[in-house]
Order: sequence, then C-alpha cells, then structure tokens
Amino acid sequence: MLGTPLVVAHMDMTMFQDDCAYLPDWPGLPIGDEEGRIISDQLQEKRSILLANHGLITTGTSIEEATYLAVYSERAAALQLAASAAGKIRPVDPGKAREAHDFLLKAPIINATFAYLGRRAERDRADRLDGRRSPFRKSSPAHSFSAATNT
Repeated sequence: MLGTPLVVAHMDMTMFQDDCAYLPDWPGLPIGDEEGRIISDQLQEKRSILLANHGLITTGTSIEEATYLAVYSERAAALQLAASAAGKIRPVDPGKAREAHDFLLKAPIINATFAYLGRRAERDRADRLDGRRSPFRKSSPAHSFSAATNT
C-alpha cells in the first residue's frame, strides 16, 4: 500500500536485518505455480518477505520460529508506519543490527518468546471468555514482546 520495504530502525526489528525480502509488485492471485516461483525467487535464503499489496510470509526451522517472526513482522510494520508519520526513519547501524539479529534468532530466545506469546494468548482468551476484555480491543503497537522483560 505504501510501496516501501522494511527499514530496520528499532531494536525489536533487528531479527529482519538482511533477512527480509521485499516484493514490490503484487503478482496476482495465487491460482497457479507462477506466483509461488516469483515469491520464492525473491525470498531466496531469507526467512521473511513483505509482499506489496498483500502481506507477509515468514518461514523458519520450526513453527515457533515462523510464528515469532510473524508476530515481530506485524510489530515492525506498525512501528515503521508510526515512525514514518512522524518524519524520516533512521535505520539502526547495520553491524549492530546483524549482531542483534544473530542473538534474537537463537533457539532459546525464540522458544522463550513463543512460550510467552502462548501464555499471553491464553490469558487474553480467558479474559474474553470471562467478559473482562472485549474481543475487539487490540494490543498497543508499542507493546513489547520481549521474553526477557514480559514473562
């Protein structure tokens, strides 16, 4: 919709440093193999891809990793949209971002965060069932998903 790739401009986006492809032109409805080939060619060895006028795809060595990346992709998009409304986006230093990328994609970090997200989803579900929370209320995009601080 905006036609811009992801800019790694926040520490919670660094897992996408050099690891998020961008397909600037929507290939159309995926009714055949051609769209898959186009996306695969663009994705190459990366774990995530933003598809213009469509959404995102995340991959991983496990469902935990793919889910972790999907959650953070949504968060990264919200952060980028909010930041772009305020002015020019300043990316994180690429070297520091690569170092953080490697750390944040370690299995213990992914698994701890996935477990936290599961607990949070169960708590939110229980709150909705008990009538304590509206199913239409969303979490703030500024909410942190860091496993280290939100367990």
